[in-house]
Amino acid sequence: MGTFTNLLIFLLILGTAVFIHELGHFMLAVRLGVRIEEFGFGMPPRMFTLGHWRGTIITLNWIPLGGFVRPEGEYDPDRPFGLAASPPRTRLLVLLAGAASNLLFAFVLLTGAFLLGGPAEGRVRVLAVNPGSPAAMAGLQPDDLIVAAGGEPVGTASSLRETIEANIGSEVVLEVERAGEHLTFGLKPRAIWPKGEGPGGFTSGVEVQRFAFPAALRKAAGQVWTILRDTVLTLWKALAGGGGFRVVGPVGLKQASDWTVEQSKQWSALYPLLYLAGLINIGLGFTNLLPLPALDGGRIVFVLYELLARRSFPFRIERLIQGAGAIAILLAMIVLSIMDLRNPLF
Repeated sequence: MGTFTNLLIFLLILGTAVFIHELGHFMLAVRLGVRIEEFGFGMPPRMFTLGHWRGTIITLNWIPLGGFVRPEGEYDPDRPFGLAASPPRTRLLVLLAGAASNLLFAFVLLTGAFLLGGPAEGRVRVLAVNPGSPAAMAGLQPDDLIVAAGGEPVGTASSLRETIEANIGSEVVLEVERAGEHLTFGLKPRAIWPKGEGPGGFTSGVEVQRFAFPAALRKAAGQVWTILRDTVLTLWKALAGGGGFRVVGPVGLKQASDWTVEQSKQWSALYPLLYLAGLINIGLGFTNLLPLPALDGGRIVFVLYELLARRSFPFRIERLIQGAGAIAILLAMIVLSIMDLRNPLF
């Protein structure tokens, strides 16, 4: 039952991101006078037709992964209200609308995440202390709030773990709040520890707090910017030959989703899941703007060529290039999925 629930959560997160992306294309296309032949919920094959709206067929499809938009005259400039017949600036805006929708939706998701309860900065709660461990000998107790380690404020549970691991064999001073008191403990991380424990011998988790609406907006905007910046920097390092970069496919995303579900249970909060949803939306929006065939960015390259050269690139050739790109991306997803199965993220 848990496995099925995890699968539904993953499909909901990924499917919603794809749906929002396609909805952005659809809404702006209709607004700018580009006719859309079909807007599909889910991916083909078609299950049945839900109805019609402004000349667009609304369909429900069998594969529950987001949706798709099929514009009229996508590569045929002889269709008067089709995409290819539209001015270059109109096509450019329609192509950008998908990524913009993902970014906006990520901002909304993260704002909601902080409103419902997000990680409190500088406060990490002790969840459990292993008997006979350095933490137990130092005097730590479950429910303690660790506010500083080694004289530095604690940022997150992961940064606290890094500080402890960096001080194996030497004492690190922990500042703790317990029942209104401010206490200090000296913890000496061990170099060897029992299976399932760590050098400190305690389990910690974030302190969750609800943020007021203005603060939630600021923190969500900061998160969106940080994710975008880190994504660009990571891609740049990868292109420059740097290590520590791994591309995952659908299987890897499912593994990340399963891990996030467990994090949400530990936190007793929706923040980890909403953060993942925001992360996937930003990743989808950014990836689609890369100048690769079959992606929005690949289509934008041809529109920019038309704007600069003042002549259109042959649509017949563009269609062949985009089709080849789609096949390449599908093959890449299969290869990445095999790699994710052989070398799981978690």
